[in-house]
Order: sequence, then C-alpha cells, then structure tokens
Amino acid sequence: LLLHARGSAVIFLIPAIFLSVCVGVIFKQGTTQSWPVVPLLVVNYATATVLAGIQGGAMPHVSVGSLGLALIIGVLFIAGYGAFSRATSVAGLARSGGVFRISVVIPIVVSLTVWDEVITSVQAGGLTLAFLAFVLMAWPVKHPLEATSHPRSWPWLLLLFVIGGLADTAVKTFQLAFRDTWTTAQLLLVVYGLSGLIGLLWWWRSKRWDRDAPPVIHLAGWPWVWAGVLLGVANYGSTWFFLEAVARLPASIAFPVNHVGVMTGMALVGMLQFGERPHRSQGLGLLLAALSLILLTS
Repeated sequence: LLLHARGSAVIFLIPAIFLSVCVGVIFKQGTTQSWPVVPLLVVNYATATVLAGIQGGAMPHVSVGSLGLALIIGVLFIAGYGAFSRATSVAGLARSGGVFRISVVIPIVVSLTVWDEVITSVQAGGLTLAFLAFVLMAWPVKHPLEATSHPRSWPWLLLLFVIGGLADTAVKTFQLAFRDTWTTAQLLLVVYGLSGLIGLLWWWRSKRWDRDAPPVIHLAGWPWVWAGVLLGVANYGSTWFFLEAVARLPASIAFPVNHVGVMTGMALVGMLQFGERPHRSQGLGLLLAALSLILLTS
C-alpha cells in the first residue's frame, strides 16, 4: 500500500517539477527581453484563475479564517514571483532557483515540530543532503566569471528564501485546516484570483503604468502577454500537481523532492540554454541533489 501511494505521488511530482522549471525559464526569458514584471504577473494569474474555474473550482464555503489565510497565500504567491523575477536578473536562474527551493527547510521544520510527521533515518540523510545541495547552489562566489553574480543579489536571494518558506507553510496549513470544505481547485481559484487582484492594484499604483503597459486594444501584439498566458498555464499546472502530491505524501518528503528536482532542472537549463557557468560548489550541489532524491524516495 505504501509503495502504491508513493507511485501515485510520483505521477503528480514529475509534471509539477517540469512545469515549475518552465516557470523559471519564462521569468529568465523575461529578464533578457525586458518584459514588464507586474503586467506579466497579472496576465499569469488571470490565466490561472480561468483554468481553476474550468477545472471545477466553484466558490467554496468561505469563512473569515479561510478567506484570511487565502489572502495571505495570495500575497505571498505574487510577492514571491516578483522577487524571483528580480533575483533571476541579478543572480541567474541556477542560484535563484536554488535559493527559492532551499526555503523548504521552513515547512519541513514545521512538519516535524508542529504537525508531528515522522521520517526514516534514510530519508533524514536525504534531507540533510538536500539541504547541503541547496546551500552549495546558493553559496556566493568570488569569481564572477565562473558563475552568474551581482554585488547586490543577496538581498533578493534572502527575500526569496523567506517568502518561499512562508508560502509553502501557509499552503500546507490551509490544506490541514480546510481540506474538508475546500478542494485543491477551489483553493487555487480563490488564491490566484486574489493574487491577480493584488497585481492589478500593484499595477494601477505603479508609476510605470504609462511606460510599461500598452493600451488594452493592442495587448495581443505584445509578446509578454502571450508569455503571461504560458506562465499562467505552467503556474497553475505546477501548483495543482504539487498540491495533489502533497495530499499523498508527508510534507517532509513531498517538499524536498519537488524542490530539489526543480532546483536541479533550473540549474541545468540555466547552463544549457542561458549560458550560465556554475561554480564548482554549485556543480557539487547538483550531484548531492540527485543523490538526495534517491534517498528521499527510498
């Protein structure tokens, strides 16, 4: 039964990891093309909200607690993507992806201390290796020619760590508290809708409105609009598949497997597609990440 449950979870984890890597690629491409970040995020969440509605995310029973927590998740989602976009431009896809995923230590600590989840000694070893892999991938380098580097990248990387960990923890908390009244599609419908509204408010208040945002009638002619649509598809798909995996595995296992896989994929794409040159420590981090995946799923 345990093997069957893990096999079912893998079916959801594989597309979740692949689509998350696609999200990183779109953001990296956006930095090279100077696409406007906030409008891109608005189109992204509008697309994701529509997909959640199509999938059957009818409005659930809403309480003050559920709506408040969903709003917090919505803020964390769009703030995390905004920080990720900026970090990608100053620190590269590999480092940003690694630091974004190292935030897994926050929900894991909560899982073991608050939710009383238990892992085996082998999985604990895999978790340790995953943590070391994340640290090596995000470690500052002294030689800019050996890896993507920027003197002011660390604040954005630190922000990614905090927001990523809080977002993962908030999502798991929501599932535990409201899984009897909210489906995954309903959660995504409300959260993405709230994220889109927050993005619209952010866009409206931005001083860059006239410079970055074209007239609505000409939106179809702008490449970042279609990129935002693709981002929304990948965003929704990666989140839905991951939440389904979390429902079938302990968070202390699902989070590191997903995060290590995404980190490894982003690092490889950064090297092969965008010419990022990893430092020796980052290459070692990739090897440790692969080994940790084997241990965590054993």
